[in-house]
Amino acid sequence: QMFKKMVGATISSACLLLVYGYVCARTLNEEVGDLGSNDPAVHQRASAALLASGRGAIASLKIGGTHTNPVVRRRCLKILKRLRDPEAFEVFESAALTDSNARVRQEAISGISRLAVKRSGKVLEQVLRTENDLANRISAIRNLSSIEGKRAIPVLRETLGDSNALVRLNAARELGRNGIADAYDLAVSFLKSADWRERAAAAEAVGAIARKDALPLLRALFENPKEERRVQFDAISAIRHIELMQLPPGMRVAHLDDALSHSDWAVRTWAAAELANRRDAESKAVLESAVAKKAHVGREQARGALAGFRDDLDRAWDR
Repeated sequence: QMFKKMVGATISSACLLLVYGYVCARTLNEEVGDLGSNDPAVHQRASAALLASGRGAIASLKIGGTHTNPVVRRRCLKILKRLRDPEAFEVFESAALTDSNARVRQEAISGISRLAVKRSGKVLEQVLRTENDLANRISAIRNLSSIEGKRAIPVLRETLGDSNALVRLNAARELGRNGIADAYDLAVSFLKSADWRERAAAAEAVGAIARKDALPLLRALFENPKEERRVQFDAISAIRHIELMQLPPGMRVAHLDDALSHSDWAVRTWAAAELANRRDAESKAVLESAVAKKAHVGREQARGALAGFRDDLDRAWDR
């Protein structure tokens, strides 16, 4: 009799677990469906619930990555990116290479960079060669350079022959950030382009290459009263970067720390971006210190600079 009771209790417990699991799975799948709602309150609540479920939501989110609604697919990828589970990498890879929606592919490219697994670089190379959306191609270039560093140089050099000027200029920019000045003449040649976007990208590239003889060209761009404001901003940022690189290495972070407290919004924005791009412990500490001080004038810029990186910051900064 006691044996029968024990068996009955075990079966009851198992049934309860199965029912609980079914209800949880059904609830998570419903939350995934709610991600497609046009009501911000609904899709934000669903996002919060899925994030709170952590790894328990991975299976439902992976299924959501193939949903018929591109909004659901994109928001699923966004949550998977925040959960940083390497098991989700195949979902990002598939979306980046095959999804029909450019915004979904954009989210997938970002997720590939954030996860930064061994295959990330190769997938981004493939994206760069097959993607037809300009913004996504530029994102692939920048993310590839960010996670691969100097290992990306051969692909970046190959990209200098691309048919699109903005793609070529972004490749030149990333080569400059990796200490390669091969594309200097290419970048300078676009400073007088008729397209303001090409002038802006050229200013960024020239600044990244950081040759002193570019300063007069960049100053002419910045001081032109008829120039687009975005071009002027990129030109002055490039000037500041080149001037920063003339300082002894031991003084650069202190200079940027001072600039992060500057009264000019543009100077603070530039300083935060420079500190983020350095990816070293000292720069990270400056940004975190600014975020920790509520009264710091550069707090929002510092917060934005930190948020642009993967959550496993220590590995990224100390690389």
